[in-house]
Amino acid sequence: MFRVLKVSREKVSDKAIKAVEDCVTTISREVSRNISLDDVKEALRRGFEDYFNIELITSTPTQAEIDLVFKYRQRYSSWDWIARR
Repeated sequence: MFRVLKVSREKVSDKAIKAVEDCVTTISREVSRNISLDDVKEALRRGFEDYFNIELITSTPTQAEIDLVFKYRQRYSSWDWIARR
C-alpha cells in the first residue's frame, strides 16, 4: 500500500506510522456513514454545477471524444506514467 501511495520507507519509519489508516481516509469515514457510488457521483455533479454555475447534461460521447480515450488510455495506463514521482 505504501508503494502505491508513494511514501518512502524513511518517512514511514521516521513518523512511526502504525497502519495505513493513520495516513489515508475514505469518504465513508469522513461523512461517518456508508455512501454509495451513485451518491458520490451525484455530489460531484452538483458540486461542479454549483461552482461553475452550469447545468451538466447527460449525453453520449462523440466519436472525437472516443478517439481521445483510446489516444490517452495507452499513455496514462503505462507503468512509466503510473510509477512516476
